[in-house]
Formats: sequence, structure tokens, C-alpha cells
Amino acid sequence: MTSEGVSQNKDSFIFFTLSVNGPDQERVTEISLVSIFGYELTRKKSNSPDWFPRILDKMTICIDPKEKFDYELCKSYNVKSQDFEVAKRQKFDLKVVNLLNLFLSRQSGELYLVGHGSYGFKVLQSELRRLGKSLDKVDGRQVHFVDSEEIFKKLQPGKDSSLSRICDESFPQGMPQCATTEERNKFLIKVVLKHLDKFFDNFNRNFVPLPKQESESAIAETTETTSKLDQSISSDELAEPTQTHVYFDLETTRLRNSKITEICMLAVHIDSMKTPTPDSLPRIVDKLVLIVDPGEMIEEIASELTKLNNQIIQESNKPKFNAKTTQIMAEFLERQVSPICMIAHNGMQFDFPLLKRHILASNSNETVFSDIRYADSVLGMRQLHSGGFRQSFQLQKVYQRTFPQSPAANQHQAEDDVIMLLKIVCSDSRLCAWLNSNYVKFTDISD
Repeated sequence: MTSEGVSQNKDSFIFFTLSVNGPDQERVTEISLVSIFGYELTRKKSNSPDWFPRILDKMTICIDPKEKFDYELCKSYNVKSQDFEVAKRQKFDLKVVNLLNLFLSRQSGELYLVGHGSYGFKVLQSELRRLGKSLDKVDGRQVHFVDSEEIFKKLQPGKDSSLSRICDESFPQGMPQCATTEERNKFLIKVVLKHLDKFFDNFNRNFVPLPKQESESAIAETTETTSKLDQSISSDELAEPTQTHVYFDLETTRLRNSKITEICMLAVHIDSMKTPTPDSLPRIVDKLVLIVDPGEMIEEIASELTKLNNQIIQESNKPKFNAKTTQIMAEFLERQVSPICMIAHNGMQFDFPLLKRHILASNSNETVFSDIRYADSVLGMRQLHSGGFRQSFQLQKVYQRTFPQSPAANQHQAEDDVIMLLKIVCSDSRLCAWLNSNYVKFTDISD
């Protein structure tokens, strides 16, 4: 199958990388999934060598195996065992299984999970087996595993087939020795993009269905939310200190009366924010990025800002905001330690009311969000840092004032926006404390 064939078959390629706690126990500590539609992969030909797909779904899940960590292995993934303890991560459980299923189920066509080497999938299958689950089918569709390492062995016979060696040969600066699971997954995607035609010329001969396990039912049969956030907030619960921040951003079709085109949530335990890494970001975060078909025209100015347009969203066959969208967001929130505060920049005026309207319109059970607290970082910045003179609290402007030596990321791409906001809050203890104390409930958000 050539890359031209991929553009016609409308299948999804989910790039997959995981890390483990050590070579002996082999328990999952982090999973990264990045889903790219076949047609979107082939757009590489008409773009620069540094081009990376704009239309993608992404999920990163951090997991505490509750077992001993291997020091050298952790070092290679840029993580320490105490990071998981501080972040209050949970073990690999049914919530993780449900998230995996929901993420895969919203992808179109045949499902091809692309991983470098069979080791990662053997470990994942082992974790699923412990729970009596499997990943052989999702929504009745066969899940296929594509071993990119086997493909590169055919493309470059006699050479070391490790991802690090291929990256060193493919890119001027190669792949860092110490890289997170998500960073490694991005390098895998870049390698496939660089060798796209040859990769797909060898594609058909290198995928196999994942083996079924005896006495296991497909994950698709267990998509029910294991423990919904559907209890009303009591006055005692309101007094409890916030445990988790979920940084949240939406991209939309226009500034007013808009529809959602992109969602990003980045969850971090409040204790992890006290000891950020050198780049001012906590190491242990869960992340969810979803592209949504708005079902209406995206205005030209919005398209220019977000790099999203109707054509590429529809060509990538992304679903509209529906009950499943709400469900995967709810499952993502359910994994976090409560009380949870969702934080958005200008959230009270824009993101939160828009999210609420979409949840209500989808006829989904919006009570899953009733325990979440909602805080607006713009309001906190204005109250704490106005300083008696006029200044802009636009996110990128605040970021540039806070980190004058660090270039701002791409504003109006939801993931970049939440990362900028998280870094700002991590560097500002007063703002962090303000957000923990100044929030509203879901019912208080205007719709």
C-alpha cells in the first residue's frame, strides 16, 4: 500500500508508545497515543520537511505501577519514581481501559496501532489480561498492530533498527537520550513521515491482528463509566482544598455564537506543580486533545489563527461533538484526584459557557461535570497583577512577560495554549492560590 492508497482508504493510524517501571516487573507507567487519519498523513508531500499534522487526536496517561522503579530506565524517560507518588497517580485499572476504548472508538475506518517493536504491545496485553480484558476489537472493528521496527529492518537491512538510531540518521539533532513517552511517540511519527512512501510500500506485510486472549471480552463491551462524577457538591466538599488542576482550552469556528473545533485538557496534581522541571512544567501530566467537526463553516479569521478549516477536518473524518465526546472527557476527569478545578483563560466569558452549551445540546448526562470547580485565570491575573496601570492579559502577552527569554508557542492551538497557561500558573504561587479559592460550579456557568 503506497501513501496514495492511504489517502483513499480512510483508515486511522494510532501511533503508540509506552514506558514501564523496569525490565523485570514490566508494569506500564505512561501511555502515549496520537491518532492521525490516513489522508492527513499524505499531506506531508506538499509541505516542508518540518511539517507535522495539525489534525490529530492525542492522549497521554500517566500510571503508578505501585512497584519498584528501575533507576536507569526512569532516567531515559526523564522521570523519577517519586514523581508518580507526588502526582497521586493510580494503577492501570478499568478507567484506563475505558479511556483507551473511547479514544479508539472515535477514530474512523480500520484501526492500525503503530508501535516501534512488539514489546510495548506485549506489555499492554499483559496489563489488559490482568483485568480480564483485551484490545482485539473496538466497536466491532479489528484492531491491528503495525510494527514499525520490522518495517525499518526491511528498509534498512543490516542496520540497527532502534528508534534512536533511525532518528540520529534522519534528523540533524536526532532524538535526545532522555525523552518522555510522548516525545518518543512524536519522533516515531516524524520518522514515518520522513520515509512515508517506503513505509507504506512495506505496510501490508507487517501488520497482524492482536492475538485474542481466552476468557476475555473486548474492551468495547465495557465502555460504561466506572464511577461517574454525578454526586452533588456538599458544603463540606466545597471547603476541601483543590487537588487537581485541569487546564482547558477550546478552539472554535468564530468569536461569538461559535461551535467547537478543538478541545484540550491537561491534568496535573497540585503537588506536582510545586516542583516543576527546568522548562517550568510538571513531569507527570495527563493530556487529552480532540479535534471536532463543528458542523458549520469556520470563519476565515478563525481558520488563520487555529490552522483548522472545514476541508481538512472533514477529510480527516472527525466526529461532531456528541455524547461520546462528553463521555471520554468525563472518563479523563474521573481518573484525576478530586476536588478538581478546571482552569481556562477567559473561561467564564468564553470556554465554560460554550462547553456547557455543547454538553446540553448533545443530550449527554451533564451531571458528570457537576463536581468540577471552574476558575478563570484572566480574572485572577487582573485582580492580582493590574498594578494600577493598563496592561494586556492576553495569554501570549502574559507568557512573554513571565518568560521573556522563552519564545511563546503557537497561540490558538489548544494544546499550546494550555501548556503556556500551566507554565504561567506554576511560576506564580499567588495566582495558583487565587485559582484554588475563586471558582464556580457547573450550574453557575451561564449557558
